[in-house]
Amino acid sequence: MCIRDRFAHVQSEENIAKSCLKHLSAAVEVKSTSDCLIYAKGLDKSLMLLGYYRNALGRVFLYEGFATCWLSKLKDGRVAKEVLKNKYEYLADLLQVEYIVPSVTFCETVELLKSKGVVTELKEGTVEVGRNDTSLFWVNYLASFVWPLIECYFANALFLYSFIVGRKMTYATVCHKVCILPHFS
Repeated sequence: MCIRDRFAHVQSEENIAKSCLKHLSAAVEVKSTSDCLIYAKGLDKSLMLLGYYRNALGRVFLYEGFATCWLSKLKDGRVAKEVLKNKYEYLADLLQVEYIVPSVTFCETVELLKSKGVVTELKEGTVEVGRNDTSLFWVNYLASFVWPLIECYFANALFLYSFIVGRKMTYATVCHKVCILPHFS
């Protein structure tokens, strides 16, 4: 699953680190820009790069993530293609405003996953996750880009449901509900 095949721009490590440091200027003190020495609570260049790429890769593998987040939950690794298509389209519709990316159809996504050996299509209209470690790794890895979005939507839904019409809430109560409710559902 090559990033460059998708025409995604990959910046140099130095540019990424400088950009991250600029955004973290309130929490990070830069002692030397040439060596990128930073001092603050254990942050280092590789952690910032990891965070940057983690956030940037979500849009690159978004559609595979839609399919694999459902595939990762299967007990036997098989699902009817039509069922997977419905779930894929539900997530694509729900999360369509999260990223501005070209639209990719379900069939294109399945073909890409098949070409990489992640899934196989059986004759009876069923999609099956490969049984090898590489396939399982890719399913979980690609799904990991979508799960945080789904969890945020779930947390926000719980939070909005907790509002009582006509009743005021303090800022502390709102913060408490946003942070605590998702953990007890």
